[in-house]
Amino acid sequence: SFKVYKKITVEKSLENRALIKSAIKNNALFREYVEDQLECFIDVFAPKTVEDGDVVFRQGDRGDVFYVVQSGSLDSFVDVGEGDEKTEQQVGVPFRRGGVFGELGLLYDNRRTVAIRAASDCDLWQISRKAFKGLQLQIEKSAHEMKLKQLEKVKIGKHKISHVLDLSQLES
Repeated sequence: SFKVYKKITVEKSLENRALIKSAIKNNALFREYVEDQLECFIDVFAPKTVEDGDVVFRQGDRGDVFYVVQSGSLDSFVDVGEGDEKTEQQVGVPFRRGGVFGELGLLYDNRRTVAIRAASDCDLWQISRKAFKGLQLQIEKSAHEMKLKQLEKVKIGKHKISHVLDLSQLES
């Protein structure tokens, strides 16, 4: 469950941290986070190596991982046709260094709409939905607690609000 997520930091070089940060900071999923919050997400990205021709995921697989490309090239494919006429068609442009894919896997328990296959040996960084949602929840909880602490210091007349209202009233 996301509520009991325990952060596991994966060591990485400053260069790899910078690559991941550059790749995610303007991504819609991470854009709202400030510097130290982004660093929390970067901490948990784990390495994944795929060889030329390996399938990272297939169209129709459950999506629960987001990827950043460190090196190599990956192509996207969709299935077209039915039965014996079914073939794969390449779509989009290749993912290369600094590219990202799999965003929807962090948000929804949906099936993948494309297949991703390595066009060369690749080094990737990945974050699971469990880690993303767990950290997201921890960040939101921390921000909420900080706001409550600030609110408790507010004065109503001569008294701090925390002396006039209890915690449940402050939260509502």
